[in-house]
Amino acid sequence: MGGIALTVLFAVLGVLVVLSLYAGHALSNHVVKPRHFDYEQGAAHERTYFHWVEGEFDAQEKERFLLNSYDGTRLSCMWLPCAQKSNKAVVIAHGHGCCAVNSYKYAKPFLKRGYNALLFDFRNSGKSGGRVTTLGFKERFDLQAAVDEAFLRLGEGATVGTHGESMGAATVLLQACMDERLAFAVADCPFYDMREQIVYNLKKDYKLPRFPFLMMGALSYFVRTGGHMKEISPLRAIEKKEGLPKLPVFFIHGTADTYILSSASERLYEAKRGKKRLWLCEGAKHARSIAVDPVAYDAQIGTFLEENAL
Repeated sequence: MGGIALTVLFAVLGVLVVLSLYAGHALSNHVVKPRHFDYEQGAAHERTYFHWVEGEFDAQEKERFLLNSYDGTRLSCMWLPCAQKSNKAVVIAHGHGCCAVNSYKYAKPFLKRGYNALLFDFRNSGKSGGRVTTLGFKERFDLQAAVDEAFLRLGEGATVGTHGESMGAATVLLQACMDERLAFAVADCPFYDMREQIVYNLKKDYKLPRFPFLMMGALSYFVRTGGHMKEISPLRAIEKKEGLPKLPVFFIHGTADTYILSSASERLYEAKRGKKRLWLCEGAKHARSIAVDPVAYDAQIGTFLEENAL
């Protein structure tokens, strides 16, 4: 009888391990294999949710080019010059599963204020190469390559800042902690820590506990990307830079965001030292602040730039 019980116990444990591994793989799939907007799908998304002006993006002067990331991944980019000659630029980082077309709306407040804009597709997005998305682990180096390109184009005395949405916002903060040349950073609805964000989504969306699903998800993520989830923490990155005191940072978040809570931006704002700004857009869901109140969004960007003499 004892032998049978032991066999049953091992069988049950085996099934639980297999199910946990499967769940971990499924969890990592949400990160590394998101939807993959092409430019037509990106434009359709903008028409549905945002104030897309037909023909405006097509009419915008742009130079398309390819750029190598640190590991040779080819990144699809476009340079949008502002109306007047300028040695200023903003590099826009899109969100999870989106592409450069989705970044255009964020470039507009900067273009009208004398900033050129560099839009690009992260790896495994849009027209770029790469087979997996890493939610910031490798994307921070994609962004670094784009920032380097902006400085190279503008030459000595250039003013270059960054703007990111969601995954792009978290990546903007990670990259800002790597590059002291930046003049500013804007983070729209970032998560503060990848593991804690996954734990929150596990509980909210699937009613699953932290253990063992986070551990299994992290293991699958590592096998598929070579990255450690614990490194994807904008909060820890800012804390390690002693609050990133020299860089002006603008945090934006919608109060109705249930995907990444606005408390994430509030935590990051608290950790940030020095020049900083926080705008909580009333009633905006995830990555919808610019859609809910485009006039206020534009004005907030303008105020942030003016406050910091940028």
